Amino acid sequence: MKRVTLVVSVLLVLGLLAGCGGGGSGTSNGGNNGAPAPVAPATATQFLYVSDTNGELFGFSVDANSGVLSPIRSGNPMDVVGGGFGGVVRIASDPNGNNLYVARAALDKGDNLMVLFLMPDGSGNLGTWSDLGQALTIPPGKLAVDPSSKNLYVIPDPSANLNEILSFSIAPGSPHSPHLVALSTPTTGVPGVPPGITVDPSGHYVYVTFAGAPGMQIAGYSRDQTTGALTNLPSSPFGNTGGNDSQEIRITPSGTFAAVANAATNDVSIMSLNTGTLTNISGSPFPAGASPLSVAIDPSSKFVFVANQGDNTLSAYAMGPDGGLTAISGSPFTVGSQPQGVTVDLSGKFAYVASADGNVWGFTLNTGTDSLTPITGSPFHANGTLRDIVVLKP
Repeated sequence: MKRVTLVVSVLLVLGLLAGCGGGGSGTSNGGNNGAPAPVAPATATQFLYVSDTNGELFGFSVDANSGVLSPIRSGNPMDVVGGGFGGVVRIASDPNGNNLYVARAALDKGDNLMVLFLMPDGSGNLGTWSDLGQALTIPPGKLAVDPSSKNLYVIPDPSANLNEILSFSIAPGSPHSPHLVALSTPTTGVPGVPPGITVDPSGHYVYVTFAGAPGMQIAGYSRDQTTGALTNLPSSPFGNTGGNDSQEIRITPSGTFAAVANAATNDVSIMSLNTGTLTNISGSPFPAGASPLSVAIDPSSKFVFVANQGDNTLSAYAMGPDGGLTAISGSPFTVGSQPQGVTVDLSGKFAYVASADGNVWGFTLNTGTDSLTPITGSPFHANGTLRDIVVLKP
């Protein structure tokens, strides 16, 4: 396993996101042509953020009744640290939707950065804890946060060809100045290069998908509740019969099942979770679209969504008590070019997909009829080549 040296000196973050103004490549939703973005509606109780490959974030308020997205008051886009450095931005939230964790893989500066942003008010504007920046010597990939927000786990971007997990503690510091600290053992080995990572809802286990032999591409680790350190589970890696080129993995909020997108076999695996061990359920894997890339599960653990990069669709399923998946009527649903990320809002009423063509596609989920319908005005325009998507609450 290749090892890297973390630069643990803390960076000074270059300004607040609010009012950054971005790198000049983005536009507001709905073709505002430079006009001030509308104020978040009074019914907005959540905010949606989506990242791109040009060092930017786009923020929207979520109308609680309709799911309609409106650019936040400060406008779009927002540079991650100012200066228009560019680079792929990866984002994740803690399970409670309170804070936004951001990593930027620099393209031309060599200064890969991680930083934690929070929302200081109800407008959706993001501020920063100014001493939280963490420099890395590798391009960061996807992120995962434990339920208690004590630890941040980062996998390298697959382009780095590194088979490891980077581990950090989120130190409280002063009341308004927490910061990232690398664990005493900052890297944990993975059997292959990992494209996906998640922490289970109990915080006891961390799982990654990795490039390896078909059907054996999921590794699991027990997590020390005090230190955040990771230890290989004895039964890892887990057998995922029928799945190949596993990408994103997500655990149901109930902690009962894992959903895994398998890009090469065009399907999604459902695995039961028992004391850390993952086992395929009967009937798994279930058919998806072409080259499924990302997965989301609603807060009730009753619906699963899979973004299919290969045929520009969203597969939607109802999940039974045994974990079995049944396609929702009308699934798969057409979305934009090369969908990259999918999420469900914290109320479980809306599903959103970020596509590489710069749009966010929204759907209303009717849990009574197991149906999915497009939100009025969808798709909502951001810009650039979009990647990750999350929903937070004020």
